[in-house]
Amino acid sequence: MRMITERGLSINALLQLTLDTANAEEFLQVYKGVVQEYHLMVAELTSGPCIAMEVCGCGGDAQQVLKELAGPLDPVGPPNACTDVKKLAIITIIIMMLT
Repeated sequence: MRMITERGLSINALLQLTLDTANAEEFLQVYKGVVQEYHLMVAELTSGPCIAMEVCGCGGDAQQVLKELAGPLDPVGPPNACTDVKKLAIITIIIMMLT
């Protein structure tokens, strides 16, 4: 969270929640059939509590700033890409909540 605030963003709200499989699948539906790790992402989201954040700032460009912080969302990509399914799932939640 410190990395987020150091980039000029503010975290206005936090919510801890637990997703069941149906809700996680619905939330990640846009990745079904697109991202090979879709089922792993669903499993990660349902494995325990999640933290949802409302992130604002940077003149309305919070989504872009978060994408830059996270790096590429390519689970099989180059060395700088996000290859950790847990990180991929968390980043996906944050970005999707902003859109």
